[in-house]
Amino acid sequence: MKPKVLFVDNERWYVARHIDRLEEEYEVVFLHNVSEAVEALQSCDIYSCLVVDVMMPVSSECAARTNDGLDTGIWLIKQVEDKLAESSVPVILLTNRLHSDVLKCLEPFGLPEGQVIVKAKDETNPKRLLELVREQINRWIR
Repeated sequence: MKPKVLFVDNERWYVARHIDRLEEEYEVVFLHNVSEAVEALQSCDIYSCLVVDVMMPVSSECAARTNDGLDTGIWLIKQVEDKLAESSVPVILLTNRLHSDVLKCLEPFGLPEGQVIVKAKDETNPKRLLELVREQINRWIR
């Protein structure tokens, strides 16, 4: 059975660009909103890696907690931080924002250094994303 990767991004075209390459080695579960992702991560499903867009639209009740959608991926990680910490599941955050801004938002988290990495969406082609997922799984999943 292939390791399972959860890919959370509202831009279906972006996922479509990457999913075939990822599916060469992994079972990929694609969700297009943060509410579904929180539910999936709180269920008993076990993922080997999360690939999460930082900026996604949110419902009105979540807007204030996610900086009007600018920090949606970060908010998602915060919601499941304890589960991530105990399972050592690595996270790849994809963004078009400045890396330093995203990294600053991650500072208060209690996750080990390197468990969450930040990469620019426009610099992460399908081959590179597959390499990143493989590297993170090999590093964090025991």
